[in-house]
Amino acid sequence: MTAIEEAWAKVREDKVRAGAIRLDDTHRADFFAAQDDQGRLGLVLVTRDRPPSMPHLEAIDLTLGERTDGRWSLGIWLVTPTLHVPFSQLCDDLVESSRLVDVEVVSAFVIRRLLLWHELLESATGMSLSKLRGLIAELLVLRSAIARFGPSDAVLAWAGPYEAPQDFTLPGLWIEVKAALPSARTVRITSADQLAAAGPLQLAVVTMSTLQPSDAGVSAAGLIEDLERQLPGGQSGELGVELRRRLSAVGYDAGADYARLPFRIESTRYYEVGPNFPRLTPEDLDAGIAEVRYDLELGALAKFTTPSPLEA
Repeated sequence: MTAIEEAWAKVREDKVRAGAIRLDDTHRADFFAAQDDQGRLGLVLVTRDRPPSMPHLEAIDLTLGERTDGRWSLGIWLVTPTLHVPFSQLCDDLVESSRLVDVEVVSAFVIRRLLLWHELLESATGMSLSKLRGLIAELLVLRSAIARFGPSDAVLAWAGPYEAPQDFTLPGLWIEVKAALPSARTVRITSADQLAAAGPLQLAVVTMSTLQPSDAGVSAAGLIEDLERQLPGGQSGELGVELRRRLSAVGYDAGADYARLPFRIESTRYYEVGPNFPRLTPEDLDAGIAEVRYDLELGALAKFTTPSPLEA
């Protein structure tokens, strides 16, 4: 076990849900191995000065609080228990790499180093949380499309895995799908083609939150199993094979831990992408602009809200 894993084990021995143990009395900074009242494991840094603004990181949760003694507490908490091993390595690295850092700037050092680790934590399962949410959002729309258009038209219309401009090209209808966290204010549009279709186009925004692995929720594996039951011949039928082919193109691994990671679906909203919808299309770009990405403010899309086109 690593140093922090041993400390976490000691915290658990106290049989108290929340607690903390100082990691190293010889360290310049005050680092604590901790467990919060939700049972999440974490690393807490206590500093005299308020830490700088903190980034939003999906694989871990950052908290900041002022203590009764006037000092500040920076908490780094593991959101997804399946990432326990790389998270413990991260915590040990933060402690060890900061041994020679002045205590006045240690919080800024920790946050910078967290950003370096974030990509590793995100990809530790083989598929980042953001990409997994995107897949689940598309599978939810696919399920509705099967109910509306039938299995064959729906599965063959799912073009997202092949990096088509829109995720679905259904009979007389194009749909671009985005996944968002409940706290999200924007969604990212990744090309000028994404909101430019040859016919009626709708933007579907699926808002979801990540749950603990022991919680009941919607998972990629569960959705895929449900979809396969609706296909003629199931998993081994022609459409089942086609569905798996597209999942493979996404990079989905049915045996990975993330396949069963549960999410709570908060809402699914559809927006009609018409002439007045805020967007950039290839016709809007000056010659010489090869690529464009931009963020849409969700709050500005309310007037474009429309009923789901997939409701029978």
